[in-house]
Amino acid sequence: MILDLQIERLRAGDEAELERFFRLYYPHFLSFTRTYLGEDSEVCRDIVQEVFIAYWQRRADFTDAVSVKVFFYRSLRNRCLNELRSRRSHNDADVKEAERLSSMTTLEESVIREEVAVAVRTGIDKLPPQSRKILTMALGGKSNPEIAEALGLSVNTVKTHKLTAYRLLRERLREMHALIAILI
Repeated sequence: MILDLQIERLRAGDEAELERFFRLYYPHFLSFTRTYLGEDSEVCRDIVQEVFIAYWQRRADFTDAVSVKVFFYRSLRNRCLNELRSRRSHNDADVKEAERLSSMTTLEESVIREEVAVAVRTGIDKLPPQSRKILTMALGGKSNPEIAEALGLSVNTVKTHKLTAYRLLRERLREMHALIAILI
């Protein structure tokens, strides 16, 4: 699940596939821009939309999902850094922060963080409904007894569902190990 796209459909100009891609990845790319700009603003949304437009104009150049993702992360990072430099060029501390953020290490960390978050969210969404509900409650800080009481289940049933959910997530997230290894 490095990138769940139909590349050939995108390259051919399939607008329905672009819309699906946008709906799936816009929130993740927006989150990535926030790691640089530290805000949820119209500027972040504009940057993500501009990169989608730039991708669409160059879509024929991309032959695989990985190159698409690399294009997005690099373009987003560069546009965020340009935004930081343009608005903060008078403050030495902010200029140094922009330089720190422009390092490859920071890019790699941001990409890994976002990719893991995407994979975990997608993995949780694919869990069976009861396991998904229990795991979501557990990740929200609820204890096994609290979950059991809220759902009318025994504590042992909650534990079993959590074990099953974690096992399924581990299986579905195996490819993240390969992606992380490539990026590190």
